Amino acid sequence: MRKILEKIKDNLKENKWIYISFLCFGLFVGALLVDMAGVGDGKVSLKYLSGSAGSVFQSGSKTWVSYNNPIVEMTVLNDLSCKICNPAEEVASIKQNISPTIISKDLDFSSEGGKMLVDLFHIKTVPAFIFSSNIAMVSGFDNIKHLFKQEGSYYLLDSAKVGIEPRELLNFSKEPNAKITILEISDYQCPYCKRAAGALKEALKDYSSDEVRIIHKHLPLDFHEFSESAAIAAECARQQGREYFERISDAFFESQFNSDKEIRRIAKKNSGMDYKKWETCYDYESTKNIVDGDKAWANSLGISGTPMFIINGKFYSGAQSADKFREIINEELGS
Repeated sequence: MRKILEKIKDNLKENKWIYISFLCFGLFVGALLVDMAGVGDGKVSLKYLSGSAGSVFQSGSKTWVSYNNPIVEMTVLNDLSCKICNPAEEVASIKQNISPTIISKDLDFSSEGGKMLVDLFHIKTVPAFIFSSNIAMVSGFDNIKHLFKQEGSYYLLDSAKVGIEPRELLNFSKEPNAKITILEISDYQCPYCKRAAGALKEALKDYSSDEVRIIHKHLPLDFHEFSESAAIAAECARQQGREYFERISDAFFESQFNSDKEIRRIAKKNSGMDYKKWETCYDYESTKNIVDGDKAWANSLGISGTPMFIINGKFYSGAQSADKFREIINEELGS
């Protein structure tokens, strides 16, 4: 069953546009657009298009369908200086699946208007998609209003619920005395995390600790039965020193553990660690609050899958290769 759930989640992740389409379908029912090219260019008046839904008419060589829906404004809040933050695909998908009457505009998060929206919704990542109040008047909105958070006359789309991944973490803080900080968000029973962890370890051989620092964050997925226990075990090892945390983390990724007994066996093999002390910590789940805190933090950023890497504030999803890690790190070092 775990393998089936993993496959479903992977398929959803790989086909996120299908996922968005499914969730937003309620707004699109009854709004079949035959040909909207030319609207706003003087070929067809917007007033005329506000007629009865489904009213078909001809204009020149075009066939049109008129709508009850209002023109909806969408603000795409983003870091306009970020090379990997371009949300063109997301914008196109939203326009196609939510309403055929969306006008979008870009807004930098550091601008006066951007700061207002960041503060209003406590936005932590970009891109973010904020709609004008008349989104609530679009036919079918009641079917998906749970995907939006309202503050005053603004509606924020919950990107995580429709499968849109963040690209940049706002107000990212680097580790002291390091040029690059990498947040590694992973699950010890995730095969892609194992692959990514090995690639990152290989890439980091080329850099000093003054150049790159790693911070590990836990996101044990619900369909991995023992991943949370392994995360608690790793944090118990960390209490005795970072080297024990790294050693037990490597062992968990390498092992195909599938029971509490195996977790204990792996911990006991970590020579030099005080096993009795570790066992007491693990038995009483003394570090569960750390794991729970990591999960809550990841969820607050809209992260729902592993592995995920945040490198100097920018998000990279999935198992990157060692060469890709080197490319990203070198680019950050050169910036």
